[in-house]
Amino acid sequence: MIYALQPWFGSQHGAILPTAKWGPGSLHPLFSMTGPGIKKGLRMQRSCWLTDLVPTVCYLMDWPVPADVEGAVLYQAFESNNIKLEQLEELQTGLAAMEKKLKA
Repeated sequence: MIYALQPWFGSQHGAILPTAKWGPGSLHPLFSMTGPGIKKGLRMQRSCWLTDLVPTVCYLMDWPVPADVEGAVLYQAFESNNIKLEQLEELQTGLAAMEKKLKA
């Protein structure tokens, strides 16, 4: 994350939008995710905003999403649109196999 304690200093980072261009360069931020269920080498076509990070992390961690969250889950970054359903089915299959072995 880039921020400025005194945003007026140098007209950089805090004083302009992160999607703006300034002179020969830009301040476009980089967001990177990795882990199980995350697409490898994906460059998303849609903009990813800072407000999207909290709902995405909450979704992946099975944490409650704050009521006043403004962003959206970055579903485009997942290998499957049904990642949570698939995880639940995998857990249910494992539980059924464990219960079957315990009964034997």
